[in-house]
Amino acid sequence: MLGSGVQIALGPFKFLYPYLDPKWLQSCRITHQFADKYVQKALQYRQTLDNDSSQVKEAAAVSRKPYVLLFGMAEQTIDERQLRNEVLQALMAAQETTAALISNVFFLLSRNEPVWQQLREEAVALGAEELDQVSLQDMRYLRNVLNE
Repeated sequence: MLGSGVQIALGPFKFLYPYLDPKWLQSCRITHQFADKYVQKALQYRQTLDNDSSQVKEAAAVSRKPYVLLFGMAEQTIDERQLRNEVLQALMAAQETTAALISNVFFLLSRNEPVWQQLREEAVALGAEELDQVSLQDMRYLRNVLNE
């Protein structure tokens, strides 16, 4: 991420960055290899959809839960580079917004004792129940705090 920020700051001289930090190109290569594995899976999914009948496509769409963003994108295009770039952009954006959200929530909760207590009561009410995506989505007050 630092390399992306430096390249933006360098503006028209961003072509110099790989020479300033030799690990930049290696890191990009590793990241692309990682993303390419999942892009290939999405393209295989697309190929099975193209080969199957319309009834199978409808059944696949209904049975595919949860929704996989990359599979949805593969339904729109088969360009490997475009899919890789779009999924990496989505991951970068998600990382930044999640970190900002969590730090702001903790900052604001530290200044608002009643909200903190009510949120704690909701969490304690779960007892020994394992925290997973479903149980977190069922925590209504937590959802309201995060949305606020």
